[in-house]
Amino acid sequence: MDSIIYTYGGGEVLWTIFNGLALIFKSNSPYLTSVGYLSMLIGGIWGATAALYQANIGIFAKSWFIPSYAILSLMLVPKTTVNIVDEVDPYFKSDRVDNIPVGIALVASTASMVSRAVTEEIETVFPTPDSLRYIKAGPVFGARLAAHARYVRIKDPIVRSNVKNFMRQCFFWPFVASNLKGLKHEALTTSDVLGFIQSNPHPWLGVYWKNPDGSQSFMDCKVAVSQVADVM
Repeated sequence: MDSIIYTYGGGEVLWTIFNGLALIFKSNSPYLTSVGYLSMLIGGIWGATAALYQANIGIFAKSWFIPSYAILSLMLVPKTTVNIVDEVDPYFKSDRVDNIPVGIALVASTASMVSRAVTEEIETVFPTPDSLRYIKAGPVFGARLAAHARYVRIKDPIVRSNVKNFMRQCFFWPFVASNLKGLKHEALTTSDVLGFIQSNPHPWLGVYWKNPDGSQSFMDCKVAVSQVADVM
């Protein structure tokens, strides 16, 4: 049975994280197998030593064998598929990741579904305009990007990647996440994102701009904003 994880923005980040988990927990993984064997060996030695020291074989079963067997056989060894659904990002609606341990998938899916249900219930009882509803737009920054994305459709994957990286490096990180120069409020409320960046370019940040021939060139935010304006 597949698990579903709902998120309001950050779907691509979750997809990357769960792909990393799938790589770590895959069968015969070079990352987990040796570490798992070593951990089991250390735990077994500890359990056996404690059982012999206290002359109680039940400690070995209760403190090591049964918990280890239960965690491995019920939580980590069985695998399932996780479907990540982003309710906000128009470029990442949903994606799936296979070979995720059932225990991790169950905890993550349950937490996200409970949070989603609570959010929907609160917004049903205390209704607000759709533009302010978390389940419609996510955080303020995600809402603004989603609102602009309704009117902009970038089909070229290279241009889409360049614009996405530019927005992250030259707008989100310096002004929304870090609040440099104390301009977070202005950044979130501006109606002209490119104009705002052009007026307040961060001197140390930039983006690696992908060219059609596959090469990349680094541009600071002041130069990159002109490139984005041209392709948009």
